[in-house]
Amino acid sequence: MSRDPSKAFGGTWMASPEKVGDLDRIVRQRLERHMASLGPQSVGLLADDLRKCNDHRLWFLGTCVCALLAELLFGAEEGGIFRKSSALRDLDLREQGDCLRELRNACFHPAHVNEKAGSGLPHVAVLAERIASRAPRVADDLRRDCRVLRSAEVYVVALRVLDEAGRTFIRLAA
Repeated sequence: MSRDPSKAFGGTWMASPEKVGDLDRIVRQRLERHMASLGPQSVGLLADDLRKCNDHRLWFLGTCVCALLAELLFGAEEGGIFRKSSALRDLDLREQGDCLRELRNACFHPAHVNEKAGSGLPHVAVLAERIASRAPRVADDLRRDCRVLRSAEVYVVALRVLDEAGRTFIRLAA
């Protein structure tokens, strides 16, 4: 996958209609197993939204769509709610899920930016720790300034982890 944010999307499963279709079927099957419905989102719709964010260089919105896609993939796996991934048997998928859950929390709980605003460490700080081995420079930048969450660099990390998770879901479903 390219480090250039505008080119990174093209190397992911999200750019492949075949892989998007595979994951859409996997999500639908898992939700049916839990007797849940898909609701207004689908892997295809969110992948298309992500493509648009990428084309228009809307890095933070793209990062948020990555978090929503992760919510859909892992929520379907776990019965509707994307919780801590400790129940997942595959260690790679567990690690990818935990990273994407921290990304989701950082994106969608913006008021929790210091220890007084929430319980425990701020979500951006937890995300920085989670991605430190994958992207040490990005993690350091996040530790220094939480606004880095809106950057192209965080978008590329989000794409990379979501790409790995999607490919793992496909591999495990085969």
